[in-house]
Amino acid sequence: MTSVEEMEREGKQLIEQYQGIENDQNKIEQSVQALRSQILENQTVGEELGELGDDAEVFKALGPVLVKMELEDAKATVKQRLERLEGEVKRLDEAFKTKNDEKEKLRVSIVKLQEGIRAAQTKGAAEEE
Repeated sequence: MTSVEEMEREGKQLIEQYQGIENDQNKIEQSVQALRSQILENQTVGEELGELGDDAEVFKALGPVLVKMELEDAKATVKQRLERLEGEVKRLDEAFKTKNDEKEKLRVSIVKLQEGIRAAQTKGAAEEE
């Protein structure tokens, strides 16, 4: 049987892993928020491009220079960008769910370990009497 000290050490390691997963989830949430902001921005651009007539001139900023683009090319570029961003959000959502599953397994392990520590301490206290 493992000692209370060993169980407490293991518990500390599990808690550190749990906190690490929470930090990872926070980073994922921040990334998703940034991507959703980009999606909104690109949706707005797509709507604006949709309202333009076929003879409208469209320009793309490349550094300090504006480069003329065909309207259909601009629409296709925005559509592709939206698909890529939405795919990335979906991937990050899955990563978040995976981290959540890992966190739940750790939580269960921590609770079991805490129960084991309490039981060992109670047993030790009873033996001292």
